[in-house]
Amino acid sequence: MWLLRAALRRPITVIVFVIAIALCSILALVRMPVDIFPNLNLPVIYVAQPFGGMSPAQMEGYLVYYYEYHFLYITGIESVESKSIQNVGLVKLTFQPGTDMSQAAAQTVGYVDRARAFMPPGTVAPFVLRFDAGSVPVGYLVFSSPTRTVGEIQDVALNRGSQDQELTTALATSYQLVPQGLSFQLFADRQFHEPSAFKLETRGLADGSITLDDTDVARVKVLPVYVTMLVNRGRYLASHARHEQAIEAYQQALGLGPDSTIARQSLADSQRALRGRRD
Repeated sequence: MWLLRAALRRPITVIVFVIAIALCSILALVRMPVDIFPNLNLPVIYVAQPFGGMSPAQMEGYLVYYYEYHFLYITGIESVESKSIQNVGLVKLTFQPGTDMSQAAAQTVGYVDRARAFMPPGTVAPFVLRFDAGSVPVGYLVFSSPTRTVGEIQDVALNRGSQDQELTTALATSYQLVPQGLSFQLFADRQFHEPSAFKLETRGLADGSITLDDTDVARVKVLPVYVTMLVNRGRYLASHARHEQAIEAYQQALGLGPDSTIARQSLADSQRALRGRRD
């Protein structure tokens, strides 16, 4: 009650105070930095050690134990967690907030080399991964074949110098503008595997508030690639009767490329199949 009475006694002071807050908010909004890959300050590093033919107990005793022991001497370390499965050992290093992660990654690599001196002969170098925004995949490229084995598909996907020059040339041409570091996950079965949450920030391109010239490089090369990715995602979902999710992917594709005949036709097919299933 006292706050209300004070505001009624000094209305001009209250108005000036509100205007000052509004101006400071606008100033902060205008000067706020914008970054596609912001510094999330996630002080986490993963170390993945493969070794073929070892059981989880052997991975823990012969490999992971030495990592856990040596990582305790890294500056700024907060906790060390590990998990051992067949042929693979995974170690999670969590650091104190404010730790210089570049220096921490360098120290981690140094202690990895030191720990490998105690491991069995033939131990390959592990994967040292820093967890940040750049390590999160933005798209999935799925390979399938009714005639080739999983090993042959993996060879085509990972080795550009494979025998299938037509496919590798098409990949290099079609996906040259997609951000580097795409993650490939291969499955030997034909069952449905739920893809991770996928959301493409169109920033006004889909609703028409932002338009591009016909000669703009984003319109000519970048948008068709993303339209193709969205259409392929929808077709994969539709092939496993996930028509609700497929319709959403097709609608996103049409938002970026309204002239996409494949997306429009696939959208109609999924809507027809969904209506038939409900009836």
